[in-house]
Amino acid sequence: MKALPIVLTIASTMVLAGCSTSTKPSHSSPNHSSSQTSKKVDTRPTASFKNQTFHTKFGDFKIEDNSKSASATAGKQALVVKYSFTNNSKKAVVPSDVWYKYVVAKQGGKTLEQGSLPFSTDTTKNDQLENNSVDEVKPGKTIKALGSWEMKNSNQVQVTFYGLKHEVVGRVTY
Repeated sequence: MKALPIVLTIASTMVLAGCSTSTKPSHSSPNHSSSQTSKKVDTRPTASFKNQTFHTKFGDFKIEDNSKSASATAGKQALVVKYSFTNNSKKAVVPSDVWYKYVVAKQGGKTLEQGSLPFSTDTTKNDQLENNSVDEVKPGKTIKALGSWEMKNSNQVQVTFYGLKHEVVGRVTY
């Protein structure tokens, strides 16, 4: 029977130890308020469109002319927008890579596909402009080029210019 008081003493010590309060915090935390600090969002536009010039970090597209022309697809028309591109960046840029990523044409609310023009010789002026748009332009250099979209019909086309965050920076209707 001597074992019973020893077991009871050990059991009550364990129960009392579980009920004790600690003077140490369970975790240490710096003195921060419960609200998160807000990050400032940069709301400055990443591009602009003014006076027929689309300015991006890659360079400036100065729109010089537009027309509707026969498309490479039989029976279709293409909207052709001629521009000069000046590379203001520090790296070579392919103008069409920027143009078709940040300039979108819609007709009747539907996005138009990049167009191709039907030219049979390399001496055709528009053919050369189309070729220029896919060549690398070195920093500080300017070229003349064009962008085109295959039209669904003869109705107006709305061309929208976007910044790097896909914010609208300009619109033109042709």
